[in-house]
Amino acid sequence: MSKVGATLVVDGPRQLLRAMRKRLAESLAGTGATLRLAESQQDDRLQFRLSAEQGLPYPQLIAASAIFPDCVLSLDWQADGDRGVTTIRGGEVQAASGELLAGAMLPQAIEVDAGGALMLGVVIASASRAQTITGYAATRVAETYFKIAGGNPARACDDDAKRQASSRLVTAGGGGRHWTEQWDCERSGAWRSHAAASAQSIDDAEMQQLELAVAAYRARWLWYDQAPLEDTAIERARAAAADRSVWAINVQSRALAGLGESCGFDSIAAADRWLLPLLRQTWAAVDL
Repeated sequence: MSKVGATLVVDGPRQLLRAMRKRLAESLAGTGATLRLAESQQDDRLQFRLSAEQGLPYPQLIAASAIFPDCVLSLDWQADGDRGVTTIRGGEVQAASGELLAGAMLPQAIEVDAGGALMLGVVIASASRAQTITGYAATRVAETYFKIAGGNPARACDDDAKRQASSRLVTAGGGGRHWTEQWDCERSGAWRSHAAASAQSIDDAEMQQLELAVAAYRARWLWYDQAPLEDTAIERARAAAADRSVWAINVQSRALAGLGESCGFDSIAAADRWLLPLLRQTWAAVDL
């Protein structure tokens, strides 16, 4: 996609706008996007000119919106002869028009149990034509980056001749910067993990994509028990009021309310949805 230009308007309480301006500048640093403050005659509004070389930086904008849910971000954009308007509030795209809607949210899924505990959370950071998928996964007790190369590794389990196929799943324990663990399917169909012979560094481009995807995903869905008490007081109070257990990684009460009785959300394309049961059977099964 060629260069995108947009007018970004942020409406919200005056006392939050300075912090929002700082957050946006920090979030967009290093993305290739430029943000220039424009004149605004209203005390409760910020107006910017935004330009980006490779599409609008939705993950960063959504993450900033989730941190300041009382602010509303409106983008009036133009690209490749197309134009549209996108509205973001509370870490979610509330309305959008035009062809850039597809870039407004990375493919993601979340599953919770009846008590609201996180069973599996997934966001895809990138997927290539070479059938390589990188992303982030979390359960209520652990999180990791993952990389699946060569398509669905589970297919190798169906045929001994394919057992040594190029498909493979690797993970980075604790969200580290190295692929340290590899998963293989045995003749019995069971999955086993083993330490990589030599830990391979996650390259800088992959790492940037992963960090952006995780920032937006966490802002929309998650809160952490280890976070400072002043940052989690409301979530802890709501969990106590609902008699929900607090785990190392938790789903935000607002997000749980949005799920309703469905206990899940999934925007991953049907062609890639096989990675959810794969992660359940492998990395997620170790800690749950």
